[in-house]
Amino acid sequence: MTYPRARFRPTKLKFVLTRALRCGALLSALALPVGAQQATDLAQLSLNDLVNVRVSSASKKEQMLFQAPTAIYVITQEEIRRSGLTSVPELLRLVPGMDVAHVDASKWAITARGFNGRFANKMLVLVDGRTVYSPLFAGVYWDLQDLLLPDIERIEVIRGPGATLWGSNAVNGVINIITKRAKDTQGGLMVAGGGMQERGIGGLRYGWKLGAKTHLRSYVKYYNRSDSANATGGSAGDAWWSVRGGFRMDSEISQRDLLTLQGDLYRNQEDLRVSVPVLAPPFSQVIDAPLRAVGGNILLRWTRTYSPRRQMSLQFYFDRGDRHEVREGESVRTADLEFEHRFGLGTRHDVVWGVNYRHISDHMEGSAFLTINPSHRGQYLLNAFIQDEITLAKDRLKLVAGIKVEHNRYTEMEREPSLRLLWTPTKRQALWFAYSKAARLPTRAEDSVSFQYAAIPGPGGLASLLTINGNPAFRDEEMTALEMGYRAQPGHRFSVDLAAFYNRYNKLRTSEPGVPFLETSTLPPHIVAPLVFSNLMHGETYGAEIATTWNVTKSWKLKAGYGCLSMRLHREATSQDGAAETAERDSPRNQFQIRSELNLPRQFEWDTSVFFSGQRPSLSVPRYARIDLRLGWRPAEKLEFSLVGQNLLSPRHLEFAKTEFSSPTYDTRRAFGKITWRF
Repeated sequence: MTYPRARFRPTKLKFVLTRALRCGALLSALALPVGAQQATDLAQLSLNDLVNVRVSSASKKEQMLFQAPTAIYVITQEEIRRSGLTSVPELLRLVPGMDVAHVDASKWAITARGFNGRFANKMLVLVDGRTVYSPLFAGVYWDLQDLLLPDIERIEVIRGPGATLWGSNAVNGVINIITKRAKDTQGGLMVAGGGMQERGIGGLRYGWKLGAKTHLRSYVKYYNRSDSANATGGSAGDAWWSVRGGFRMDSEISQRDLLTLQGDLYRNQEDLRVSVPVLAPPFSQVIDAPLRAVGGNILLRWTRTYSPRRQMSLQFYFDRGDRHEVREGESVRTADLEFEHRFGLGTRHDVVWGVNYRHISDHMEGSAFLTINPSHRGQYLLNAFIQDEITLAKDRLKLVAGIKVEHNRYTEMEREPSLRLLWTPTKRQALWFAYSKAARLPTRAEDSVSFQYAAIPGPGGLASLLTINGNPAFRDEEMTALEMGYRAQPGHRFSVDLAAFYNRYNKLRTSEPGVPFLETSTLPPHIVAPLVFSNLMHGETYGAEIATTWNVTKSWKLKAGYGCLSMRLHREATSQDGAAETAERDSPRNQFQIRSELNLPRQFEWDTSVFFSGQRPSLSVPRYARIDLRLGWRPAEKLEFSLVGQNLLSPRHLEFAKTEFSSPTYDTRRAFGKITWRF
């Protein structure tokens, strides 16, 4: 199927960028004479403070971002507020090198460094230390991660493997969403808004003290998005609404001990317009069927701090999710127990180690289009890791070495080592190198599923039914990565962060043809042409990402990012999957962004974001550009109004292609208003 190309021309983009920068410069000049105008939050910080933002995902301890020997980007709460974006997956567009594509109103394809798709399975996603992937496909249902955005402290995104610390599936990266502590969210917060497509945005949160050192907050959030557009501009029938609520309590039970208890409940409903195979012309039928999802989680964490170099934590969480649609239903229970300990060994060694046990129990419901055998399964994951950060030369040279060993029911033992070197020749420069291995474990779908993919005319007037089938012998996908990076702050107003990588993959998934057979038990009689999952492909990816920040004035900040990616996939000689290698053209080769944050007189804010994504040739998705604008006004310290316009370059554009059952939808031009009140 051929999709109409988006209305994009390089000359048009150049014209828009030129106009945007001229307008930004003019508005900045108007703001300069106003001496009383102050930048807010991070905009007030010097660039030296910005490059020393503290992160915890790189080494499972708090450290300066400047000294993290990995490609990491932090989305701060200030960036979240000023972006005008309304969901966690949309916020990931702010990360240079991240590939974020809208599939429909409630679904996204998100990953880093290649292999993107609706069911992308090489990024590990955590919320406050709780993993949020589905054991069915090892990816993330992004529609269920509908957090109250003002309560997010930061989102730390690692591009590249993080398996030594975080385990299997942290192959191409780690996304760690960290919410604020309860004592930082005291008092009330109300968020309300709506407009074109964003029919309803609402949130209410209140925090209070339960004692001298115990704080609690609770919240509720509602979100309602109308249909996207189809290829002709009509309704795609994919409206989405969700409601969720939860709480967090932090208690300093002693000077050394912190206890955190938090939980969430959610309910989600999405309209689906899906294409299913039928055994007679035209061999497919489009049906409307809603998707319903309900679930919740609870997490308990105890942290004891003995000294700045010695700390231990014990964490337990339980997660339950039920998701039902026309093709399948899944009910998943996850229980996870984790212990971690960090300590200093002499003056040169900083050691962190831990053990983790996870048990997942699932019950899968099939349909006329999909079966899973067995329908119920319990599986476990047991792992242990250790990592040592060794200071070699007066804090200028550090070596980080570690390994994680995992045991699971599919492949039994996995070993995921890493070796990283950090050199800081000056206080304003850092150079790092890394070698690491990671693995992506098999999933229930790859092991047990059989689903009807498509029907086509067959020989002798019989229809042919294409099916995709799991394989109990399917193995883990393996990756070896070489990375290097450079960070610098040449002046007080400018910083740059550069990362380059080369990844080697083995045992990648292919779909190999089985032996066709005649089926007469289901009428009319038809030929079944099975495809079976196998591991008969290898490949390489390489590329680079760059992020820059320039504080033009105290009132104006510019951020720019660029990512390039090349993929080369190669089937084994025994593979007959002629389509497998086309996945190397599923991801754009080039992406870039420019974002401007400008503080105007009288507490106004003007923010501009320009995003560009290259084409996806194998999916017939053309390149596109989008411009988002936000006008904010803070007439009082605790009151904020904002007006947001998104996708302003064209009425609609395509970002991804058809998935297994769903037709592609188009992201449309939209505008909405929002009010935020703290009380």
